[in-house]
Amino acid sequence: MGAIIILGSGFAGIAVGDMLHPRIISDRKMAIAAAVGIMIFSITKDSMIEKCRFLRFFGILLLSVMKPARDLGNGDYFEVRSVLAFLIMMVLYYLIVAVIKNLGLNRRKF
Repeated sequence: MGAIIILGSGFAGIAVGDMLHPRIISDRKMAIAAAVGIMIFSITKDSMIEKCRFLRFFGILLLSVMKPARDLGNGDYFEVRSVLAFLIMMVLYYLIVAVIKNLGLNRRKF
């Protein structure tokens, strides 16, 4: 089950890396700053939404890193259903970001 979790996290990392590709964001410093910002906001997203309800739109844009950790870390063993739900969530996130990336590349004529 741990390998499935790592596989799902890999999909999410690939999605973020593809989104910050030099063909999409040509300024390297901006891409690195965006990667750090995405990382920080993904980790703190759930607590920010709890404090300020108007930030709910972040739930659509960023995946929740801490929710799977809460779901998977509370038990003595991994439940197959929660691990598969996590994997599906990560694959869907990858597909959505890949579509956005392809739209950006088509817009730039790549």
